Amino acid sequence: MWAQPAKLFVGLIWVGLMLWGCPGSPEPRESALVDRIGSIVCYVFEPDAQEYLAAPQRFPLSEEMSSAAALTALGTHLSQNYFNSDPGGETPPIRFEVLGVHRLPVSHRPYRLAVINMIDPQLEALQGFFQGSAGGQTTFYMLTATFLQPHLDPPLADGLILLYNGEEFPVFDHINLRGILTPEVIRPVVNNVLYRNRRQAPAVTGCVGIELIRRPWSLSGNGTIGTEGLCREEIRDTADAIERKGRLYAHGPGRSAQGF
Repeated sequence: MWAQPAKLFVGLIWVGLMLWGCPGSPEPRESALVDRIGSIVCYVFEPDAQEYLAAPQRFPLSEEMSSAAALTALGTHLSQNYFNSDPGGETPPIRFEVLGVHRLPVSHRPYRLAVINMIDPQLEALQGFFQGSAGGQTTFYMLTATFLQPHLDPPLADGLILLYNGEEFPVFDHINLRGILTPEVIRPVVNNVLYRNRRQAPAVTGCVGIELIRRPWSLSGNGTIGTEGLCREEIRDTADAIERKGRLYAHGPGRSAQGF
């Protein structure tokens, strides 16, 4: 006897909950507007056996794009131009799927944490692109520089979680693609290649060469400083900083920074 009224009561509750949730439906549209990338200059690169990155070229993106759409476009570029040397071949192409861009609210702006899945059905990348020290590090910088765009302030993504076929990346000897990758790790290399190609002013990137990044300073037997890759001001500043810390004991006027 009470079965029919009970079903009606449950149905009314369900309808009420659905109506209650309706006012929140425009929220995704508002979030999409907030997440527009705006007017930014993104770059894509060519691999370089010595410097990891070379030949930066502007990659046009619409101001109205969301960060997820921008990352998808950059991933397509990587797939077509770096990972797949034979797009028309039988081997399934390596591609990238943006699983999400999570916005983490902080005091001054939301931080973006991108989660991207590298899909490699034939494990081609493991057999070629991540093999060896030079090859693995070049691939590391091609991936992180393209997706993070660390020269921007703020970067396109503040953090990157990169998966491999839906799982955590394998362990490599020379690189680490596990966990959250951040722009700070790769920014010096990217700024260096942009400055070498005059894509950014020295005031923005600094004129620190790749040798300084790999070897901040060296001291030879006669007390000279290794100055490869440094501009004149940095040679002087580096020498002074090392002297102040008691790391350099110059032996006479032979110090290579003298006279600048």
